[in-house]
Amino acid sequence: MRYLVLALISLSLISCSRDPIYLRQKYLDSGNKYFEAKRYKEASIMYRKSIETDRKFGPAYYHLSLTDLQLGSIPNAVPALRRAVELLTPGSADSDDATLKLCEIMLMASQGQNANPSVIKDVKDMVAGLMKRKPNGWEGHKLTGDLDMLEAGSLYRNKQGPEGKKTVEAAIAEYRTALAAKPGDSTITMALARTLVVDGESAEAETLFRGLVNKDKTNLNAYYELYRVNLSQRKIPEAEGLLKEAITANPKNPQLRLTLAQFYFSTNKRDELIKLLNQMKSNLKDFPDAYLEAGDFYLRVADFDDALKEYEEGVQKDPARRNTYLKHEIEAYVREGKADQAYAKNEAILKNDPKDPEARGLKATFMLDKGDVNQAMTELQSVVTAKPNNYVARFNLGRAHFARGEYEQARQEFDAAIQLRPDYVPARLAATQVAMLRGDNDAALKSADETLKISPGTVQARVMKAAALQRLGRIDEARTMLNEVLEKNPKQVETLLELGILNLSQ
Repeated sequence: MRYLVLALISLSLISCSRDPIYLRQKYLDSGNKYFEAKRYKEASIMYRKSIETDRKFGPAYYHLSLTDLQLGSIPNAVPALRRAVELLTPGSADSDDATLKLCEIMLMASQGQNANPSVIKDVKDMVAGLMKRKPNGWEGHKLTGDLDMLEAGSLYRNKQGPEGKKTVEAAIAEYRTALAAKPGDSTITMALARTLVVDGESAEAETLFRGLVNKDKTNLNAYYELYRVNLSQRKIPEAEGLLKEAITANPKNPQLRLTLAQFYFSTNKRDELIKLLNQMKSNLKDFPDAYLEAGDFYLRVADFDDALKEYEEGVQKDPARRNTYLKHEIEAYVREGKADQAYAKNEAILKNDPKDPEARGLKATFMLDKGDVNQAMTELQSVVTAKPNNYVARFNLGRAHFARGEYEQARQEFDAAIQLRPDYVPARLAATQVAMLRGDNDAALKSADETLKISPGTVQARVMKAAALQRLGRIDEARTMLNEVLEKNPKQVETLLELGILNLSQ
């Protein structure tokens, strides 16, 4: 009898181990444990296993999206959030949170540009669902405020000031309602305060930001917003004092110190700037990247000599990371237009580590620029094989195919680079150029539009869009776009050439 019982138990365990419902929950629970321990990569693996067991298991998609957000991988989080919204029970806490996060990401991606109408419609539909299920819930009102602010930005850009102001006021009302439903919430308070600044109500905004700082000394966003308010009002001593206050409360945060360094640079306080950076370099225990950060600071302000000096000192103080400093030196030399020095530094990296994928990729780029296309392609293919997620290497491999007239292979590599890094403008411009060379003007127009959504000020994308419009017979639109570019830069060569081509075609 005892053996029969054991046999039945064993059969039961085997049955459970094969049951999809049991397995999906087991992987989900395991992922949650890793997530709570902040082991996000392991959590991601478990959530994916849960999804593999059941492709319609909403909780796994939801928790996977939270993990992607913690890892800073917003492009990966979006599809997981979409599936979570589709599969979770509407009105549940997880469903509402997934809807909130998805809408916030979509709205954030639409800021500072002409938003995609279909994207805005999707957000409005989701917000309408939230408001119908929870008319007094804070999520729907907060998102409605976000939508109002997006619309206000568009109205102001189109020089519709009075309408824009009314929409800002509507957003303020929505944020106040959301805050009343969730008192003390820092995210809603930040949104309300920022909107008050836009509406010219800086005094109330300053009070709200100060309240957030007093409540939580680690709320860096509130410090930065309060700092900007002081700067906008030309309260220079107060702005400096605020940054020092934030540093005192967060003594090991390098970004606050670098913001103060930028303040000193902008106010011509060179001595204070140098003293501040030296303090960081004298405490490598708390600021292990001090030399890199000091060099990068000077690089941002185009002080190449001081940037290189910092990197070289870093090599002496931190020889274990010699290649890291050399890579930053390469960037400085490239931006300064000193290709030979950049090449020499890259060779030094390869001497230290012949397999360094970034250095090998950069060497191939130098070859490509010098016209040695075939050798560059061989090297780049090796880099891409070793590091398939290296979007720069894929972009340059596309350039090599392009140089050989292999446009379909070039397009595939440019598309791969874009998929890996959606905001990588060089790859998007190259993809647009390929579409135009292949005579696919509709694809070229779409590609140029996508680039302008990401980087509205990119002149090359505007010129390419105008060229695509011209080839599609939309002459007036093309001319308007080119003239808009020339209004800002009358000597922009590419625009002048394209306008000349347009004139000849007529």
